[in-house]
Amino acid sequence: MKKVIVSVITCLLFCSSCIIGSFRKEIDGGFPDKIILSKEGGEFSYVGEEPIFSITIYEGWLVAGDSKHDSFVDTNGLKDSITVKYDWLTASTYKEARNTLKLFAEPNTSNCSRRFTLYINESAGPEYICIQIKQQD
Repeated sequence: MKKVIVSVITCLLFCSSCIIGSFRKEIDGGFPDKIILSKEGGEFSYVGEEPIFSITIYEGWLVAGDSKHDSFVDTNGLKDSITVKYDWLTASTYKEARNTLKLFAEPNTSNCSRRFTLYINESAGPEYICIQIKQQD
């Protein structure tokens, strides 16, 4: 009897780890995975396949638990727009064209390139799009 209970518990643990591991799934959604912006900055538009429901901007390439970031979520799709600004980068989308991502970058006056990681959710589900953004120096 103990073997049966141990087998069932072991099976449940393996199944739950597979489910948890696959909960977040990266997709491309029609957006580029890397964007290089000019030193002068400006406004840039990218069109994806599905409506955007959340935008998160993380500082740098790696996302850790204590990374500096800003985000906005509109799970119901009721807002007229989603706009997130963090430091030199602003990302937004508008209700009329929810599948269009607009980026506005301030001019880079430093002597080094700047990097952010942008996460976009196109649904209320676990799928997300990861875009690495670099502004030239």
